[in-house]
Amino acid sequence: MLAATAVVSLAFKLELARLYVLYAFPLAVLLCLTGRYALRQRLHRQRSRGLSLHRILVVGRERSVAEMVRQLGREAFASFSVVGARIDRPQGPLVEGIPVVGSSQTIVAALQRMEADTVAVGAWLDPIPFN
Repeated sequence: MLAATAVVSLAFKLELARLYVLYAFPLAVLLCLTGRYALRQRLHRQRSRGLSLHRILVVGRERSVAEMVRQLGREAFASFSVVGARIDRPQGPLVEGIPVVGSSQTIVAALQRMEADTVAVGAWLDPIPFN
């Protein structure tokens, strides 16, 4: 509506509409920014309570899973919560504090059991020696 008023006022050289645009545009920008800030703060509060998060099952080699868990855990208000890891040959029951829930052969069963809605696949390349 603001844009339509601006176009009509410029097309017909209406002074009243120009004053309207002069005040309405900055007000609209201010209201949009304030509203966005308030909604982001609400989302941050929800995420700090464990709501509005993607529950992630990380699949891959142990090193890649550990690195991905560390990276996802660095951002305090990210929308990710790692709930489990699928590793073929784990060295223990936990990786970076996340439970290992089996091998990569049974991912669908693990998704259902952990109530995860996202799968993140980690890749770790071993260095290839050059001859």
